[in-house]
Amino acid sequence: MDALEAQPSPLNVSPLLSPADGRSTPRTIMIAYDHSKASEHALRWALEHQIFHASDDIIVAYAIGEGSSITSMDATATMFAYDPLPLAAVANGAEWFLEDYSKRMEDLTTNASAVLDRVVSKLKSKEFHARKLLLSGETKEALVKATKQHHVDMLIIGSRGLGFLKRQLVGSTSDHCVNHCNCSVLVIRPKA
Repeated sequence: MDALEAQPSPLNVSPLLSPADGRSTPRTIMIAYDHSKASEHALRWALEHQIFHASDDIIVAYAIGEGSSITSMDATATMFAYDPLPLAAVANGAEWFLEDYSKRMEDLTTNASAVLDRVVSKLKSKEFHARKLLLSGETKEALVKATKQHHVDMLIIGSRGLGFLKRQLVGSTSDHCVNHCNCSVLVIRPKA
């Protein structure tokens, strides 16, 4: 028997099981969620493929920053839609802009929190330990920082399926996370 035959095959040994007692090893798993089609698909895929285990600490994270869009939330967010340039902007200039920006960020935070509450409730109803995490800043940087701060074992993130040119111009959050996170990153691609 050579050395290769003596080693157990990685396909026959589950890294999720503790060799001592056969129970699942607790992991911290973060799922990037912004109520977009890509993040909905990633969550659904993770549940269907039984990625989560009862012993896992699941963090559902949403980053709110300059690039956040209230339209990426759900249909109830439409009540917070704004006109592109209201008359108040012309009359009050910078003061209006700061007030409007603060209002938009407050609305985004409120709506994001409500959406995350629903996702966490859904996970808890399936007997998982889940919690929400609102992050601030650019999504890709906020996710990398949070995975380090929370000692995350795996980040699950959806992919929008950007083409080469769009990926080069606007950047890919999933690509950035794959290259900069200290943990494993599971990128869920859109359905073909």
